[in-house]
Amino acid sequence: MSVRGAAQILIALLLLAGSRSARGEEAHASLVYDPGPAELSCPDARAFRHKIEARLGYDPFVAEDARKVSVVFRSRNDVLVAEVTWSGASSSSQARTRTFEGRRGACEELAEAVASATAIAIDPSRLVPPPAPAPPGAHRDQRRQACRHR
Repeated sequence: MSVRGAAQILIALLLLAGSRSARGEEAHASLVYDPGPAELSCPDARAFRHKIEARLGYDPFVAEDARKVSVVFRSRNDVLVAEVTWSGASSSSQARTRTFEGRRGACEELAEAVASATAIAIDPSRLVPPPAPAPPGAHRDQRRQACRHR
C-alpha cells in the first residue's frame, strides 16, 4: 500500500466515521474482529485492540455500542486484504466498507495501518496533542515584558 493510498484511506475513514468526541469525552464503538486463517499470521483480537488502545491512550471498545466497526483479514489471490466496515450511530446511516491491501506475508504491517485508521475514525480528537503547559514563571515574564513596552 502506498503512503498516498494509506493517507486517502485514513481521510475517508475519518470522514465516514464522523465520531469526533465532544467536550473531550472518550469515543467508543463495538468491535468485531476476524484475523482470518492462521496461515496469514495476523494479530489476534487482543493484540489488535491493544494497537488501537496504544494510539488513543484508552480502550475505546465496549460490548454494545451504536457505532460498530468490523475488521476482517483474508487472502485474495496473492494479496492480503483487510476489510473495515463501519456502521453509524443512527439507524438511518448505512454501513460503509473500506478495503486495505498489503503484500502477502506482511499482515502485521497491514494490521498497523488498519489500527491507525480505525483509531482515527473512532476518535480523531486524539490526533492533536493538548497544548503544552507554559513553563513555570512564563506568565510573570510576559507581564514584565508588557510593562517595559508601555
